[in-house]
Amino acid sequence: MCEALFKEKFGSKQLLPNSDRLYAYGSGKPMRVMGQFKTSVTFQGRTAQTVFHVIPGSHQSLLGRATSERLGLLRVGPQVRCVSESSHPAHKYPALFRGLGKLKDFQLTVPIDPGVTPVAQKVRRIPFSLQGPVEQKLKELLDQDIIEQANGSVERQNRTLLKAIRTAVAEGRSWPSSLPTFLLAYRTTPHPATGVSPAELLCGRRLRTKMPAASGPAPAPDRPVVQQRNARYREAGKRYADRQRHTMPANISVGDRVLVKIPNRLTKLSGAFFSEPYRVVSVSGSQVTVRRPDGKLFKRNSSYVKQYVEPRDFVEPFSLPRREGPACAATPSARADRPPDEAADQCVGLRTRSGRLSVKPQWFGNVVSH
Repeated sequence: MCEALFKEKFGSKQLLPNSDRLYAYGSGKPMRVMGQFKTSVTFQGRTAQTVFHVIPGSHQSLLGRATSERLGLLRVGPQVRCVSESSHPAHKYPALFRGLGKLKDFQLTVPIDPGVTPVAQKVRRIPFSLQGPVEQKLKELLDQDIIEQANGSVERQNRTLLKAIRTAVAEGRSWPSSLPTFLLAYRTTPHPATGVSPAELLCGRRLRTKMPAASGPAPAPDRPVVQQRNARYREAGKRYADRQRHTMPANISVGDRVLVKIPNRLTKLSGAFFSEPYRVVSVSGSQVTVRRPDGKLFKRNSSYVKQYVEPRDFVEPFSLPRREGPACAATPSARADRPPDEAADQCVGLRTRSGRLSVKPQWFGNVVSH
């Protein structure tokens, strides 16, 4: 509550010390609070006891959520009323009660005060324990067409737009009146990907600006040349991104058996991939469509799948034929004292999985007595 309204309505009440810290939306600096007082508020026969904090100046007053709900001013969640089965409107309007209702062909206009500086609340990181439920809820909202997936190009344009607004505010200019100037500069600036400005591609000519120019009207841009230049620019960006991320080709084709990565592991001890192999149905760029053993299809990025290697039976180490070499060669005098079988056993080696040859050591085998 502002100080002016407090003096007008509750001038006889005494303010009590306040220990709470109040923050404005998007601000990290606490507001100055003169004090607080407790009173009762009545609306349409409902009464609620609440505590008001008084701030200096003359501003609009705000009512808390708990008090608004107790007074019936705010209702959160579905409001269920008893309707008889015979008079239910679903029998009269069945098309309106199928699926999720959406308001179509309606454009909402949000009133904005041009003199107010726009404030953006900082994004808070989702706790790790809530990431799974949040992703599941977002997927549910996407499937029901309640929300839409963000467009990367639009978000990039919004970042440039917000930068222009912050620049106008920092220079003390009105940001709504500065937007047309910024948009004119943006639309008439050649883009590095195409080499021409967006307005020139749209209108087929250069727009007239306040920049002095000695040359005459420029010819219309050659669209095939612009498309080739744009393709080369995108290809160069892709090569740079692949080089920075150390990407490798997936080498996955239709019909291969692959393992699919588990999106959210329950524990640290659980495996990173599902134990059952999936079958690749189609491959479109980096998107792979796989079929589960029960027949259900899934679409995954190629980074979430890997080739399935068939398990092989255990192979016993094999013996290599005897051959003369540094490991089994001995002087005639040293081998003359050994039986033939023992000398042959000394030259039998085992091939390990890495390909190395393991040979029994020739303890004192090359020692020649004099």
